[in-house]
Amino acid sequence: MSTLPFGIYLEKEKKFEFDFVTHLLKISFFKESKLANTIVSPFRMIKNDDKMFLLIHDYDRTGERKIMIESIDQDELVISHDNTSYKLQKIRTN
Repeated sequence: MSTLPFGIYLEKEKKFEFDFVTHLLKISFFKESKLANTIVSPFRMIKNDDKMFLLIHDYDRTGERKIMIESIDQDELVISHDNTSYKLQKIRTN
């Protein structure tokens, strides 16, 4: 892991916008190319047992959600949640 995941990433019908200045993560969900839902949550990065996680507060109003960061490259972020890996492609830097 080389760096923090600054910027905006896409994964199929989801757009992840990481804002490390205000520590907010905005996740936009799209259906048939139209905006279906948006979640804006405070987040922080934590390290546990030599693994990095995104700890997203009040995700979907269900409390905290911990998402494991599998890898961070210059133009790609791979996260894992509920036994599923998501490969996010960076589309731009904030």
